Amino acid sequence: MSPGLEGPPSSPAPDRSGAEVSVFRLTERDLDGEFQELKVEGELDLSVVDRLTERITAARGRPVLVDLSECTFIDSTGIAAVLLARRDGGRVAIHSPSDQVLRVLAITGLTGDGVVFDDRREAMSGLAAQGVGD
Repeated sequence: MSPGLEGPPSSPAPDRSGAEVSVFRLTERDLDGEFQELKVEGELDLSVVDRLTERITAARGRPVLVDLSECTFIDSTGIAAVLLARRDGGRVAIHSPSDQVLRVLAITGLTGDGVVFDDRREAMSGLAAQGVGD
């Protein structure tokens, strides 16, 4: 895996209430020269979503897998980044969402639309079945 685009993660910092806030980290990995994988760690929200959008755009037409196994929170801007990329012809799928993130994705109805997959292999197969990554 290539180094994190945002540098190494640091310890969670307390917010004003004293609760810990997850530090965002985005790492990128090439999968056999065919797929690009972006792993999100921490919270994917308005304050960091542009970083994900930039990396999806930088894939330059290659299929992108977004690994949310270490994502602790996703808001509507994170979901919109993936959906807008797909709407604009991007070849993007989410895989391995954490339990908390999966609940949000299920509520929005995305788990049955060929956008969210249980693991990387399923996501790659799903994109291939959609004519992506052939």
